[in-house]
Amino acid sequence: FFLLYGGSWQDFPSFHVDNHPVPMVRHRGSHTMIQGVVLGHFLSGEPRLREVALRLADHHLDTLVPMEVGFLRRDRLNTSEPLAVRAVGWPLINLAALAAMTEGMPGEEVLHDELVRAAESCALELSLVPLDRVDSSIQAGVMLEALSDHHQMSGSPASQAALLDLGSYWALNHYDWQAHAFLGNVGDPGSAVQGMTGLVVYGIAHAQAILADPQVEAVLQDAWLNLPHTSSYAKTVGMLFRGALRIQELVH
Repeated sequence: FFLLYGGSWQDFPSFHVDNHPVPMVRHRGSHTMIQGVVLGHFLSGEPRLREVALRLADHHLDTLVPMEVGFLRRDRLNTSEPLAVRAVGWPLINLAALAAMTEGMPGEEVLHDELVRAAESCALELSLVPLDRVDSSIQAGVMLEALSDHHQMSGSPASQAALLDLGSYWALNHYDWQAHAFLGNVGDPGSAVQGMTGLVVYGIAHAQAILADPQVEAVLQDAWLNLPHTSSYAKTVGMLFRGALRIQELVH
């Protein structure tokens, strides 16, 4: 890493920190991820990774979650436009990872409980989103993963119901059988991109493990069998394999 990007542990490259002076502009919900940092801490025990994760946990609780949940609630109630559900979905995915990291962590009992409550507020707001106001596989994929993670961490009936509804709806209405891919954008038959499948398939697989719906299973298996093995676009690779590798047992 340091050979590629410069710096060292003592002089870490500054791009990993958002130093914008206005907290509300820093680490917006739609583009904030902490799973890799948490995994790195689990694998290595590196205390600096733990410190970064805990700082972002505080930011989620103090600023990010109330802001993004508030925005989503406002738009859901006051507009008829498609909703930016990933702005709450990514924070929920982060909160699930941070709650797992802080569970049983000495001195962080209060933080852990606050993370669990914040996750519940995100999941509740997502569960109230009408299906027809999710307009792309990116938005749907993040929302599906978030609901799946919350259901796994909490057993929430509301999260399970929303996961099953969205998973079934997306599989049965937004899959292009000729392209063997999910539509990038609802209503655009030319937008089917196999790179989207890796993002969507994680939540659909978890939903199908409960649904046991033959039609959903057919979509899931076709999508899985046609996942591309290579891509020239780094984001597509990330979308494909961050979710797909974690559901192999469910698909097979």
